[in-house]
This record gives sequence, C-alpha cells and structure tokens, in this order.
Amino acid sequence: SGNAPPGDIRVTGSTEFGNVCPGTTQEKTISICNVGQCNLTVSSVSLDTNCVDFVLVNNPFPAVVSHDSCVDVVIRFTPTMCGPKSCTLEIASDDPDQPVINLPVTANTPCPSIDVPPDLGFGPEVIQSAGACSTLLPFPISNKGDCNLVITNITIGGVNAGDFSLSGLPSFPVI
Repeated sequence: SGNAPPGDIRVTGSTEFGNVCPGTTQEKTISICNVGQCNLTVSSVSLDTNCVDFVLVNNPFPAVVSHDSCVDVVIRFTPTMCGPKSCTLEIASDDPDQPVINLPVTANTPCPSIDVPPDLGFGPEVIQSAGACSTLLPFPISNKGDCNLVITNITIGGVNAGDFSLSGLPSFPVI
C-alpha cells in the first residue's frame, strides 16, 4: 500500500494591467505552480469568450506540472477602444482543494481628450472698400489626455461657414 498525495496548485503574478493606451500591447506573465508532493494536472487555462482585448499567448495547457515546478502563461492586452476592461481567467486542475481558480483580469484604456479654445473670435475689422480683406488667427488644438489623440479631419461649420477658410493644414491623420 502507499499514499500518492495530490498536486497542490498555487498561482503567482499580477493580472492587473493598469493603464494601457489604444493601439499598444502589454503582456503579463502568471505562473501556475505545483507545491504538492506529486504531479498536478492542469486541464485548461482560458479567458471568458467576451474578452476580445485579452488573449493567451502560447497557452501550454493542458499539461502536467511536476512537483516543485511552475509553468508560465502569458496574457496579452491589446486595447482597441478607451475605457475599463475586465474578464476572468479560469484555471482548471485536479487539485482537490481548488479544482477551479478564477482570477480577475483588469485593465484601463484612458481616452484622449481634445482641447480647443471655447470662444475663439476675431476682433473688429476695418472694412476695405476695395480688394479682399483677411485676418489670420491661429487655432490651437491640443490633447489633455494620457493617450494619443488621432485627428483625421478639420472642417468649418455653422451659419457663416462660407466666410471663413482654413490655411496651413497638416497632412492627416495627425497624432
């Protein structure tokens, strides 16, 4: 007779990505460890199906994790839109005490914040009786957000839009 104690799972590493800007990629590595005396069988490691911005990179599971060893899993976050993101990483094993471990995976994608002058106006002008009269006025545009702002076009609108024109526009998109 004998005793074959089960494996004992421990998971280390952070699943909190913090702030990540759209169009960039960040990765986190977690380690699935066996601190038991015999092998641990990890049958699956998966993310919720609705976690479109998170993916597992080179997922080695299902696999057997031997005594006093760990196997790494890499989670990649590639946000496409701003705002908070969260999902669940599920780890299933034959550990009798913790057969399923659910870890929250979270990130935030800060939104860009366009800043333009609220009341940009032209001062009084002397009207010429002959020839065209024009005044140039800079129109500053800035980003007060933590992530890149992409400007794809600038137009003039409103009731008297035909009285104004834009000059010196850069090539688009402007980041």
